[in-house]
Amino acid sequence: MSKIAVETSPVEGGWLARVTVTDHGGSREFEVGVTRIELARFAPGATDPTDLVGRSFIFLLAREPKESILS
Repeated sequence: MSKIAVETSPVEGGWLARVTVTDHGGSREFEVGVTRIELARFAPGATDPTDLVGRSFIFLLAREPKESILS
């Protein structure tokens, strides 16, 4: 099972999420941009994208290893 850590910081027009995925094979870091429009569309009512990004990585990791996810 992978551990997913998400840290978000506001940027113009949305947020920048820094994601660290750790498992028995080590860790890998990713940067994900989320606009306010995307957050409203995919997580209505949310005030920041932390949960959305975390759930997105859970979805991806259920289908492929962390090394296959584009950084």
